[in-house]
Amino acid sequence: MNDGAWHHIVATWNQSTSAMTIYRDGLSVATGVSNSNEDRTEGSALTIGKISTGTPRYTGLLDDIQIYDRALGTNEVSTLLFGAPGQALH
Repeated sequence: MNDGAWHHIVATWNQSTSAMTIYRDGLSVATGVSNSNEDRTEGSALTIGKISTGTPRYTGLLDDIQIYDRALGTNEVSTLLFGAPGQALH
């Protein structure tokens, strides 16, 4: 999406089910199940802004990146988008 506006993007991944969900501005816009055999355990590299094959790379701006130790639910994604600044999720 390249419309010149800021967007709230959330990506979740559930380790036990490999289920993935992408949210844009609070709405689920893509879901799927990862069939990758890549190691996603402690010590694995995390890359933001490019896919594992190396191209294409993201060239925009990122702000307020947050990483959780679990997949967030829809209500929590909404809280991040519409909640008070700095509101913590537990």
